[in-house]
Amino acid sequence: MKELEEFVWGNKFWSDGYFAETSGKISEYKLKEYIRAQCSSMTREG
Repeated sequence: MKELEEFVWGNKFWSDGYFAETSGKISEYKLKEYIRAQCSSMTREG
């Protein structure tokens, strides 16, 4: 089990990366509006 633990948690299995997902069928305007709303709610919440 120790070997598996080292494999999974010992920087051998996980790596830096990114997440990407489609936004569906919405307009660019609506997407930007959503992002602006998220940013402003983050600044209000701290």
